[in-house]
Amino acid sequence: MRNKHAAWFLDPVDPVAMGIEHYPEIIKRPMDFGTIKATYKAGGYADAAAFAADCRLVFANAMTFNKETDEPVHVAAKWLATKFEERYGDAIADALDLDSSDDEAE
Repeated sequence: MRNKHAAWFLDPVDPVAMGIEHYPEIIKRPMDFGTIKATYKAGGYADAAAFAADCRLVFANAMTFNKETDEPVHVAAKWLATKFEERYGDAIADALDLDSSDDEAE
C-alpha cells in the first residue's frame, strides 16, 4: 500500500462483518481498489476512461456512505480523489502531448 489513506478502500466492503447491513441500500454499485486491480490485470478495462470511472466510483461511494465531511473515511476519499484527478489529468495531458508529437513526426 503506497498511501495510508488508501487502506480503507483496498478490499470490498463486507456489510455484515462491518455491521453496516444497510450499505447495499445506499451504495448500489460497490467498488474497491482490489477489484480495480484484478479487472486491470485481466484486461477488463477498454480504455483509461473506464479505469478512471471505477476509481472515481470508489471515492464517490465512500463519500456518499460516510456523509459527514469530518469522518475519516470521507476525508481519506476526498483527499485521494483530489490526488487521483491531479495525476490522471497529468497522465492524460502527457499522453496527448506524446500523441501530438508522434503526429508531427510523420
